[in-house]
Amino acid sequence: MGNSNGPRPDRWDFIVRSTPKPQPRPRLTKRGHAYNPKSADFWKMHVGIAAKEALQDAPTPFSCPVILECIFVMPRPKRMKKSLVNVYHIKRPDADNILKATQDALQMASCVTDDSVFCDIRVIKRYADPDEQSHAKISIILAEEPFCE
Repeated sequence: MGNSNGPRPDRWDFIVRSTPKPQPRPRLTKRGHAYNPKSADFWKMHVGIAAKEALQDAPTPFSCPVILECIFVMPRPKRMKKSLVNVYHIKRPDADNILKATQDALQMASCVTDDSVFCDIRVIKRYADPDEQSHAKISIILAEEPFCE
């Protein structure tokens, strides 16, 4: 479906230059009302802005099956040796909670009709290398025909 001489027309890659944040658990007030804490709102805003810019010429919102690839680059601890690169991040926040906040942001930005369209998801969570800042690399890929209408 793609063009071998350039970027594929069914794939969009973008970078979110912000520290990845997880989707928080809903909380209850003393009176029993549920609410969502705002701790991931800044992250979601940055994902939405980057996605809208990358997908400006795409036929969004996607309602067909979508493949989502995410590399979440987390802040590097000061105590980590500079010689260590490409180290997996195995502490909190959990990759699935960061992914959920990212999927919600893509839906809120009208990139997809619903986060249920993500049929194939690949996630890597690692520490930033010594010369880089925390960020996320996100790829949105339309699934191959005949599934995508």
